[in-house]
Amino acid sequence: MKRLLKTAGVFALASIEENIREGIDYEGKKFSYSDKDFFRPFDTKINKGIKKNPDLGDVITSKSGKLGFIIHGYGKFKKYFNPQAANDYLTWSGQMLRNMNLITASDTEAVIGFSEGRQAQKAYWFNISGAGRSRKLWKFLGITERQKLKLNDKLGDEYRKIVVEELGKIIIKRAEG
Repeated sequence: MKRLLKTAGVFALASIEENIREGIDYEGKKFSYSDKDFFRPFDTKINKGIKKNPDLGDVITSKSGKLGFIIHGYGKFKKYFNPQAANDYLTWSGQMLRNMNLITASDTEAVIGFSEGRQAQKAYWFNISGAGRSRKLWKFLGITERQKLKLNDKLGDEYRKIVVEELGKIIIKRAEG
């Protein structure tokens, strides 16, 4: 059973990565970056970028006199400041997705997770609590219905054989007890 669950975990991990590359969540919905304005604290690199490309945002001064920015949409921001990852969803540095692995596989479960707490926290924000001020969900930790069917086919007869054997053991234990 452990081998089957490991196979299922590896397949699920590959499917999650495939969905991210295709720009869809596990419900099949397209990912998209917000075009809404958002605040960003002052940073010299952003300031230089806005001076070169004023459409990116505006420099503002808070009531307390501190400088900051109103950025005109995350998509524009990412395209300008991280062009190599502009069309890659859920990727700025790539750390979170590189940190996602099959953590364990046992006779009862396969666990996909993150070996670094900070990356696990990011995944939680994206999948459960929502990211950014709007609390937008990016449901990437799951597989599509099509992928579930493909996984079922992949495991197929061997899985059914193990399930029947395990059910037989349970029935025998209950009959004896």
